[in-house]
Amino acid sequence: MVEYEYKPNRITEKLFINGEEMEATECEMPFNTIYHLYKNYISKVKLLGNLTQSTSKKTSCSTCSEGHVDTLIARDFQSEKNLRKYYFYNMHFEYRIKDQHGQYFVTFTVHQWVDVFTRKEYVDILLDSLIFCQKNKGLNIYAWVIMTNHIHLIINGRDGKLSDIIRDFKKFTSSQVISAIENNPKESRKRWMLWFLKKDDKLWFWEEGYHGEEIISKSFFDSKINYIHMNPVKANIVGKEEDYLYSSCGDFYGTRKGLLKLEER
Repeated sequence: MVEYEYKPNRITEKLFINGEEMEATECEMPFNTIYHLYKNYISKVKLLGNLTQSTSKKTSCSTCSEGHVDTLIARDFQSEKNLRKYYFYNMHFEYRIKDQHGQYFVTFTVHQWVDVFTRKEYVDILLDSLIFCQKNKGLNIYAWVIMTNHIHLIINGRDGKLSDIIRDFKKFTSSQVISAIENNPKESRKRWMLWFLKKDDKLWFWEEGYHGEEIISKSFFDSKINYIHMNPVKANIVGKEEDYLYSSCGDFYGTRKGLLKLEER
């Protein structure tokens, strides 16, 4: 039996054999994205025609006031195989970079949503790495925000290697931020943060994926700009979006020069 459990901000897949749980994997995504993927996903499941039994549980969503499916349980070997295949196709490939020359809205989320970037020294590692990627790897940045536990960017690659840039950025910043935490004598949260971010001497700083959405129109671009810049306001960090230091909003509003160079839109 395969059980897909939909939780706020993540999906957990569990495999059961003879009632014994064999594995569990999680895929982080915004809750509203999970829901809309689910609607497409379940329509595909119905087309399989061999789903012998399924159950679902609905809860109210504050985003769109609809009832969202939290749990899907499928019992049938063939349907499990197809469900698993379609699930992994959607969750691991649907929001990947398809056009290496395209412009994308991407999100990098700290594992378990740990609030690492409440300290300037850790934010500086991200900023320095982004600047390095701009100068040496062909990264173009059009808008950005660094929150306490995630980053939003609108970017593209000048040399058609955007996936490589993202991979290298996440790999480098993972090791650098964790090293900074380990070597920071003033870090009072060190013990529990490292417990979340290191498992069996392996780094797990960023959640898998980056939820890449290609910018295909001006209206979509504008909506993502607004979403990026309003993040600190919605998080009750600032009252006005232009007052937040770690975003591109000051550049857009002309109130100050930002910390990262922006490309012309």
